Amino acid sequence: MPEFGRLRRKPPTIRSLGCLSAVPQGRRFSCVASLDGPADSFGWGIDGAASVETSGTQFTTTVDRIGEVTIDLIACNGAAEGGATNRALRGQSVTIGPPLPGVTSPGCPASASLGRAVTCTPTGVTNTNAASQWGWSAPGAQIGGDGTPSVTLTFTEGGAQSVSLVICNGRESCSEPVSQSIAVDTPAPVVALRAERSTYRVGESIELCWTVPGPGRVTIVDRLANGVQRTYPQGDNAGSGCISGTVEPPAGQECFRLEYSGTAGSGSTQLCITVEAAPAPRVTPSPSPSSTSPSGPVLPAQNCTNWAGTWQHGARGLPNLVLTLSGSTLSGSFGGFGQVSGTVNGNTFSGAATATNGRREALEFRLGWSTTGGGSLAQFTGCSYLAVKVGNGGWTDFQR
Repeated sequence: MPEFGRLRRKPPTIRSLGCLSAVPQGRRFSCVASLDGPADSFGWGIDGAASVETSGTQFTTTVDRIGEVTIDLIACNGAAEGGATNRALRGQSVTIGPPLPGVTSPGCPASASLGRAVTCTPTGVTNTNAASQWGWSAPGAQIGGDGTPSVTLTFTEGGAQSVSLVICNGRESCSEPVSQSIAVDTPAPVVALRAERSTYRVGESIELCWTVPGPGRVTIVDRLANGVQRTYPQGDNAGSGCISGTVEPPAGQECFRLEYSGTAGSGSTQLCITVEAAPAPRVTPSPSPSSTSPSGPVLPAQNCTNWAGTWQHGARGLPNLVLTLSGSTLSGSFGGFGQVSGTVNGNTFSGAATATNGRREALEFRLGWSTTGGGSLAQFTGCSYLAVKVGNGGWTDFQR
């Protein structure tokens, strides 16, 4: 018995083959047909194709010659009454143009520095001509020579930056995009720290001044010769500043580190100075003009213990006595046998030393000195005294 369903079928209608109108030579392309009505079989055909793959309504091929090619499709859905075949036939012309340009890599260096130009020369370039268009893209850089085969890139942003390139020989003839990542270094900002000298003595004033590339936070870290470390935050700073203080013991190398973090990035620098011990203090007596010059022995310091020297006669006592301690500050203590009176101002004692009676009597003047730091008494470093012998008059023997 005949298959009445088949006898009643109408031939399918092929509305479109769905092929591109123009394709570059050697480029693989596909056609997807659009039909009205069912179809049982499909027959695709093309002249001059290098390879063909078919699957129902889809056709894929590669053409190796330039020119016009015709692609045909026959769609069938069985036999009609009387033995005729229900089929539809349609063809489409496709223009095969020049081959696509090709490129393997943008050819840029693997790394670059912020603000410094680098050159990119593509590699693996094929099928280009004088009319080829070169499309570069580098969002984090300024492109010099855009639209040409070789360009310069000046990066305005740091970190991993992407560069891509597409080459076109026409609207429908472009290479596949190729990209490359470039590591862009962000240089540390230039910061500077300076002092007036490279060598200071304990107790001297010192001023440190700095410059930084822009607004940000500044911190000074001080490391003494004994390894003790102190931090002095300076807060937000517009670009420069200074800090002052007094050099403290111990002697040796003291280093200051400037740390900066701000709009220009982060950076640091170090400045080291040599710290020398304070000079040994000296007591210089300045007697009244009528007094005779001291003629007794000058002895080394004896830690403020009593010391007896040789008597020498003359005018009674020292009515005007001025003592100056070089390079240090007096602790403000004085006294002894007999009568000593006066005042201490800075590193100078002004007063008098006299006997309490007419007998020969020993006067002892004790003097303390110290180094200072940070505006206050920092360390007691020694003691000395002036021994004045007063009897029937005269004086002698001072110690320093």
